[in-house]
Amino acid sequence: MKDFLRDEGGGMRDEGRNERVSVEAAQGAGDTLAPSRHLLDSESHSSLIPPPSSLCLWLDWGLVVCLFVLAVAAPHSIAATQVAWLCGMFLWVIRYFVRPRPVLHRTPLDYALLGFFILTFLSALVSYDRGESIGKLRSASLFTIFYLVVENVPSRRVLRALVLTLVASCMVNVVYTFAERVVGRGVKIAGLSVESPLYAAGIRDGDTLLAVDGAALRSPEALEQALEQRPGRAPYQTIEQMPVAGAARDAKARVNFYRVEGRPTFEVERGRLLPGETPLARLGIGSWSRGRDERAAGFYGHYVTYAE
Repeated sequence: MKDFLRDEGGGMRDEGRNERVSVEAAQGAGDTLAPSRHLLDSESHSSLIPPPSSLCLWLDWGLVVCLFVLAVAAPHSIAATQVAWLCGMFLWVIRYFVRPRPVLHRTPLDYALLGFFILTFLSALVSYDRGESIGKLRSASLFTIFYLVVENVPSRRVLRALVLTLVASCMVNVVYTFAERVVGRGVKIAGLSVESPLYAAGIRDGDTLLAVDGAALRSPEALEQALEQRPGRAPYQTIEQMPVAGAARDAKARVNFYRVEGRPTFEVERGRLLPGETPLARLGIGSWSRGRDERAAGFYGHYVTYAE
């Protein structure tokens, strides 16, 4: 663990280094990050500073772990990303109470980020909905992720590993998106008859039916089975599928579908299927295919969040 947190050039980023490192050696190490301003050349001085404690090393190790979790979770989950960020900030604060304390480094973005936060705070104070705007300031505080990374990456090797981890994690989402397009989802309908119970409920040609009563749709047969059941006889597999407004809800099935960047839910009456020998004929559908026109949403479930 000590080797993992050590710069490849041979030094720790803490001011309390217990090894004698010359400035020339630190500058010549091409694979280390910016050297500390407190490199010690005097053995008498370095002998007075205690070596990093086990707690110090564990905190440094925990910070690096949080950074990797942050890189893995960022393309997939807002909640997991924020948990990793908060855990990292918590460990970083504790780290400043453990000797030897880390050294803060100036960056070219300090004034820009500080100005951004001050302006955001002032705009929240003069907002027409001050309570809502001030509550949203926690999102602006995410700029601290920049400092969490800058101040706690111990070496270029770890930095490269973090970048590769982030890129690889993003590619998982990209591959998932392409696979989702290849497989498709739901039942996209075409040639819908005006006599169909689906048409009467408001569903139209080109809509992609995604679920009925909370269960994912993969074929017209499943939709036919759900709509041919008489009121009061619909089987409920989950609590979400149970009627919420009394027995009258039993007479209608809740069909969720995709239409032009929206996912509304309409109620379709049961037991109103058309005469016919095939599920498509009874549903009043001319043809169907897998839906592939919905915007990419990754694992977030919404394309706006995925794009951000």
